[in-house]
Amino acid sequence: IHIGERNPLASLASERLHSLGLFRGEACDIYTPELNSAMNSFRLANSLPEADYCDPVTLRLLCGIETGGDELLLLARACEAILPYATELERYDFCRETLREAKTTNAALYSRIESLTDIGELLAAPPPSAETVKSAQLAFLLEDR
Repeated sequence: IHIGERNPLASLASERLHSLGLFRGEACDIYTPELNSAMNSFRLANSLPEADYCDPVTLRLLCGIETGGDELLLLARACEAILPYATELERYDFCRETLREAKTTNAALYSRIESLTDIGELLAAPPPSAETVKSAQLAFLLEDR
């Protein structure tokens, strides 16, 4: 959900952020800059990267709503497992290339990740860092264009 976009999930997110004391405005189905600021406060409290939109990972954590995004978290986990000492640029390149290969072969991202590493081990690993999640999100956004 981008700033200015009308979406019923924006109302749900604003209600949840209000109940947590992070948003003082009224519930509205438009994703406002004030709502985004509250969302970023929530992200920081949960070690997620700040953004200028509402992403599926944050929505799931905040509201328990499944809107997709699990594959990007799995991609971030795979990146850290395969390249534990990678720089930010190397993480981004890995994520971009993995997304590109999945798209080129018409395979699900999950299948592409599964071909690279053991999914069970990834799911048992600690959550990925905010920086790696940000790399996966950025690669997804830029690769989709």
